[in-house]
Amino acid sequence: PVSNSYTPGEVTAPQTIDEPTKRLRVSVAGAVTSPGVYEFDTGDRVSDAVRAAGGVLEYADVSDINQAATLVDSSTLAIPHSGRAAIEDGNRMVLRAGESAALINPKEYTISGWAGRKPVQTSTATSPSVPDAAPDATKSDGPIDLNSATVEELETLPGVGPKTAIAIIQYREKQPFQTIEDLDNVPGIGEKKLEDLRPHVRVGGQ
Repeated sequence: PVSNSYTPGEVTAPQTIDEPTKRLRVSVAGAVTSPGVYEFDTGDRVSDAVRAAGGVLEYADVSDINQAATLVDSSTLAIPHSGRAAIEDGNRMVLRAGESAALINPKEYTISGWAGRKPVQTSTATSPSVPDAAPDATKSDGPIDLNSATVEELETLPGVGPKTAIAIIQYREKQPFQTIEDLDNVPGIGEKKLEDLRPHVRVGGQ
């Protein structure tokens, strides 16, 4: 015979297994005390990475570093040097003195990178209160002057992103463009990209 009776006992709640916190690995390089690859928790900031690497050196240039940015897994945070050349020392990343942080870091890690981001269109509905001409505000009616164009204007050119746009401006600050062919001297622009850009740019009255 089968008995339907039972003796009540202590009831235990089902055990839950906590998922391990995801860890990020970020390389910290440049003008820091202890360059290397460090582990961080999800949500840690650039300031945490700088602190993990022992802080910045006295000749570090952090003027364009976004210390509040959230760290990205498998990325490199490079702190540029200012006023003196870097010294090659073991696994230290050698950076040129005064090299722009925006050229050697992910966009999120620099102030200029965040500032240069274009607004994201979140609404799919057409609103009559928004002028149709607004998205075309950065477009030019003709070729862009290489010696006066802003970063935003240069980014409208085919194949030109934030890094290349900044490289063009840095080049002209040292030596104004004399001809369009001078673009071939800018890092990141080769012969093919130069031909793509030729119809869209000019130098002075050209």
